Amino acid sequence: MTLKEVWWENVTKNRLLYLVTSIVTFTILTFLWYGVGRFPCKGELSDTVQAINSWTWVLTIFGYAAVYLNKPGRTLSYANEAVYPFYILHQTVIIVLGYYLKNVEMCLSAKFTVMVIGTFGISWIIYELCIRRYAWIRPLFGMKRKGNRK
Repeated sequence: MTLKEVWWENVTKNRLLYLVTSIVTFTILTFLWYGVGRFPCKGELSDTVQAINSWTWVLTIFGYAAVYLNKPGRTLSYANEAVYPFYILHQTVIIVLGYYLKNVEMCLSAKFTVMVIGTFGISWIIYELCIRRYAWIRPLFGMKRKGNRK
């Protein structure tokens, strides 16, 4: 058995343990950060619990994703094909959106939300309407040329 196989078997088998550990360490972390009353605790203990919490959340996500999302299908095929064009497009979209949003009177959380949703939405529109449908531009974005495209 390869290391990769051992890793995925371990992550999927122990996903519930990781989830419970994540929830427990998050609860402990909340008490350490905000304390009971007026005495929050920050330092090595807090840092250690935070590291454990972060890693167990990552392992939890991997474990559940391996079980429930690792299935072939049209959505996964579409997403796999779109990954590299999104990667190429997203930075430019972020810069343009950020340029126009920097002086807009909005709270930071609203600007963040507009940036995230706008970056994804605009990248998706450009990918769908300008890249995916035209065989001649697909290779410029790391995609295979499709025969029946315009």
